[in-house]
Amino acid sequence: RKKKSLSRKAELSLLARVQDWLERYRAVEDLFPEEAGRKFSLPEGLERRVSSFEDVERLAIALREAWDIGLDPLGNLAELLEEKGIKVGVLEADDRFDALMLMADGSPVVVVRRGIPGDRERFSIAHELGHLVMEVDGLDEEKAANRFAGAFLIPMPAAYMELGKKRSRLDFKELLLLKYKYGVSMAAWVLRARDLEIISEGAARGLFSEMKRNGWWAEEPGVQIPQEVPRRMERLVARAVTENLITVSAAAELLGVSPLEFRDSWKLEALPRVPEPVRG
Repeated sequence: RKKKSLSRKAELSLLARVQDWLERYRAVEDLFPEEAGRKFSLPEGLERRVSSFEDVERLAIALREAWDIGLDPLGNLAELLEEKGIKVGVLEADDRFDALMLMADGSPVVVVRRGIPGDRERFSIAHELGHLVMEVDGLDEEKAANRFAGAFLIPMPAAYMELGKKRSRLDFKELLLLKYKYGVSMAAWVLRARDLEIISEGAARGLFSEMKRNGWWAEEPGVQIPQEVPRRMERLVARAVTENLITVSAAAELLGVSPLEFRDSWKLEALPRVPEPVRG
């Protein structure tokens, strides 16, 4: 997911950083055989072929059911994917890049740009998950992945419960509260309502025009949702240091920081705060 203006040089630079991060991640996993052997696999019996947007909606709910995560708002999506065997990285990158997915040693890898709002990051991760699980037949793949992202983050029954099945328009305060509950942007909620025909195409265009006039297209109002940071790699490094499998210097190298930065990060006052639940 990138803008057309992203240069080839910037793209190659990003891929080099991804490769470096993956090599360090793999070295960390090699310290623990049971972790190195963890692989992603799709749930058995999952019907992946989609030839209509109705199929995409069905698949999104089927995957949630197979993963036993119900229809409620999701917590940390990055951590959920890592639990399922999908590596997730948050790396410095050009502003014209959002996310990518690739396969490395048979394992899916999703990388997103550091510094983007959490709602935008979650949609990008869900979009890449859509590319991974769907077998698209006769649909535009990008549109199908966007529809999957919306359906996975806001399942159809949840959208109807929150908005009703037919509305003439939506209120921005309502959309902001739903953004905080589901970790999905106001704009994505408008698209979701349009896709499910809760509101008309004209109503959606009107809402988008108003958002642009208010300057909310670049940055939506209210407190920004913090970016999710997957910490599996960091946890494994901490475990390796604690069990004397590696030195502090080696740990710092694996995490791509200086030994001083690593030591400072271990001070209790420097530990990351527990994030507020998306539904809070």
